[in-house]
Amino acid sequence: MDDRVVVGIETSTREAAFALWTGTRFLSGRLSPERRHSVELVPSIAALLAEAGIPVSAVDRWVVAIGPGSYTGLRVGISAATGMGMPFGKRPLGVGTFDLLAHQFFTKAAPESDRVILATDARRGEWHIQARHRSEPVLDSDRALPIRVSAAEVLALHQAGAGPIVLPFGSGSAAWPATAWRQLAPDPTLLVELGLQLSEPDASAPPPEPLYLRPAVFVEPGPLRPRG
Repeated sequence: MDDRVVVGIETSTREAAFALWTGTRFLSGRLSPERRHSVELVPSIAALLAEAGIPVSAVDRWVVAIGPGSYTGLRVGISAATGMGMPFGKRPLGVGTFDLLAHQFFTKAAPESDRVILATDARRGEWHIQARHRSEPVLDSDRALPIRVSAAEVLALHQAGAGPIVLPFGSGSAAWPATAWRQLAPDPTLLVELGLQLSEPDASAPPPEPLYLRPAVFVEPGPLRPRG
């Protein structure tokens, strides 16, 4: 770790989690699913900075998880990082939630494992997944995006030796045997660590693009009909 001040924000799951690296130590916090993340996230981060005696203007880097995750959750996190950082010329950096979970699985949860299947519920009977190996670099810009498959296909990958199925905490599935999967609560301190590996962002670039669980659906409006 270096001496830059970094804030990490993770809102791709039902809990909002955030962490502050002061340059010498970590401080962190979480908001339960029952809390109003859109209202309480920014004040909670501001309180964490105040506890450390660090003004918002002194944060060197803002890092935010970009999914796959829910539409509302990702927008809240990216908006918070953008709104707090951009006034001071700090464009937030995006880190994939599966990158975070893979790093967390291989470094902390299961350091003896070499393979993992990362999954999250994409709804309508489908799952976003990535099969990862320990040797694959995290944050590889050329990596494939998650694909959507059925629960049966996820289980078939597991049974073929692709590793345990790991899901973000709060998104378990009755579709698989209990021995096939486990949950991890994404660790915002590890999000900070990953963010420090990225190149310095261009302050003029747009905010990171979120990866939603389902693509937005636009319905072309029909012709106006006269009343009466």
